[in-house]
Amino acid sequence: MLVFVPAGVFAQQNIEIRGLGFFSDMRLKNRLSFLQGFSKDDVATLDSALLEDSAFILLEQVKLTGYLRPKVIGRLETASGTESYTWSHPYAVLLPSDFVAEKVLFQIEPGVLYYYDQIEVSGIDVIPEKQVLRYFVPSGALFVRKSDRSFTPGNLNDRIGSLVRQLNSLGYLDARVVSRDVDVDDETGAVHVQLLFDEGPLYEVSTLEVVTYRDGVEIDSASSKLVDTTDTIDWKRDVRQDLTNAAYELGFPDVKISEEITGESAPVDGVVSRDYRFAVEQGKQATIGRIVFAGNPDVKDSILRRQTNLQSGELLNFLQVSQGRRKLMALGVFNEVNLRLGEPNAEGERDVIYDLSPGLREQVSLLAGWGSYELARVGVRWQLNNPFHRAHRIDMEAKQSFKATSVRGTYSIPQVFGTDVTAFAQGGYLYREEISFDREVAGISVGGTTNPSFLSGLTTGLNYGFESQRSIRSGNQSFDSRDDAIVASILGQATFDRLDNSMFPTRGYQIALISKTASDYLGGNVDFQKIEAGVAVHHPVTDALIAHAGLRYGGIYSWKSDAENIPFSERFFLGGENSVRGYKNGEAAPIDSSGEIIGGQTFLLANFELEQRVVGNLALVIFYDATTISPNSKVIADGVFLDSVGLGLNYRTIVGPVRLEYGYNLHRRPSDPVGTLLFSFGFPF
Repeated sequence: MLVFVPAGVFAQQNIEIRGLGFFSDMRLKNRLSFLQGFSKDDVATLDSALLEDSAFILLEQVKLTGYLRPKVIGRLETASGTESYTWSHPYAVLLPSDFVAEKVLFQIEPGVLYYYDQIEVSGIDVIPEKQVLRYFVPSGALFVRKSDRSFTPGNLNDRIGSLVRQLNSLGYLDARVVSRDVDVDDETGAVHVQLLFDEGPLYEVSTLEVVTYRDGVEIDSASSKLVDTTDTIDWKRDVRQDLTNAAYELGFPDVKISEEITGESAPVDGVVSRDYRFAVEQGKQATIGRIVFAGNPDVKDSILRRQTNLQSGELLNFLQVSQGRRKLMALGVFNEVNLRLGEPNAEGERDVIYDLSPGLREQVSLLAGWGSYELARVGVRWQLNNPFHRAHRIDMEAKQSFKATSVRGTYSIPQVFGTDVTAFAQGGYLYREEISFDREVAGISVGGTTNPSFLSGLTTGLNYGFESQRSIRSGNQSFDSRDDAIVASILGQATFDRLDNSMFPTRGYQIALISKTASDYLGGNVDFQKIEAGVAVHHPVTDALIAHAGLRYGGIYSWKSDAENIPFSERFFLGGENSVRGYKNGEAAPIDSSGEIIGGQTFLLANFELEQRVVGNLALVIFYDATTISPNSKVIADGVFLDSVGLGLNYRTIVGPVRLEYGYNLHRRPSDPVGTLLFSFGFPF
């Protein structure tokens, strides 16, 4: 099956919605289509039932956005002419039962937006007041729009419920709202909410008793005293999970856990102590019967069995069985993998059944993008999943911009030999016009990547590459470097990610290391070591102000002659939206005696940015970028210092931030620009 992405959005041709703006009208129309069950290209039959239902749905959908008293005016084209009907709150049926229209325009008049104007919450001491107010009014921007503070009775209940659940999670299990007063101004939409909470006592666990049963007979009992343990849903869930996992490992897939409070003290200084008993009913011990892959998976049985790593006759460890489900899903060729166990036979064997729903086999995607240096980029990507019925993947991509042509093909094997390693073979070609030279690279590489289970957030990779690198430079350059080279290398890389959000980081850090060793012993004609290392840190200063900082180092060294063994195309050319933002890509680099850019052999790069959320998804950034980059290995002694300061705007989208930034160069050389305006996608570092 061949699918082109992105697909167009279709809706009914005889239904129009207006009044909220183009994008809101389109979302409302799509929502109406979904709720009414229309297919994408239906021409709807506009009888009275459908029209009345549609008017009601539109009223309710608009009310969910804070416009509590909207009107929907239906302009209906019928065989006898045009008629108009107005639905409002409270809703009433207006159309005759036999009414039929050929076309309808629903004109939305939203009316007044109701919004949280004042929020007063009292009675809560264990949560800071500013944090309490965030449940009702967002605080992650300099300016908060009325639409961000929209009020409905439903969202007020939801936010009160969220606050009560937060108090429960802290051990205040009796927390409740004692009184609420909601004052609504129907003319302005301003809503004044006053809430009084009663936190109640803090509940702690004093004693934990665990009693284990098998077929209703007690086989074990243990009791322990607990200190400073808060009675929360999370604590009880963790105890249940630990007890369940322990039973799973012993081969009891039907284990049941129950709990009861066996003792409770009177409040002492606002604290209630409880004693808990958890009963573990293990059920019947089971072994594995057959391992069944249902649903026509279209993948070789040996591949599937390798992922589950199960053997008939061994104890049925449900944790291991569930891990098999996750590994089957990680193959990337199934839309869904469900797990179920068969009924036990007389010997206690149970079949392990994986229901597999095959995913999309083939997909063609159109690519488009924009960068300040390459300008417009277009391309096409073809993906083939599960070739040869082995859960492998083929990925072909071709891109063209005003500055570059690239083609790349990748053959990948996920979870090779049942491990967490994804092996790949890749070939590609790149021709790119850089600032000071043209780059041509063609090559192949083979290797693997993995996310080790022992350390969450760590990604590692190792591969062998063989490349032909060609640098086409002007003939008057005085800098001596290798322009044509065969680079055979071992590339190792590792990334440790502790970010709260990879696209919009606000807290956490990321560490990255890349090491590339090229040698004639590996099949090339150059010998060098290339190292790049960096760290980025993100920290919120206030709810709306975030500080970002990054530090990177890069160096290329050869144990032989630098001029003969360091290819020109391997040198560092900084500048652009992701390094020193006062320069275009490649401009922030050393120059030779003829004024030509020759790149750096070593560099240090520092980036600092303050991001102020202004309103909604829009943010203002102030940044400072600085580098010391040297034409040789002496990054400090012989390095040229370049730095930029600037302003920018970024807007959050589903594909990451869209950025418009201007960098002004503080320490300029005669050939350097005063500054550069950059437009780009993605976070800079």
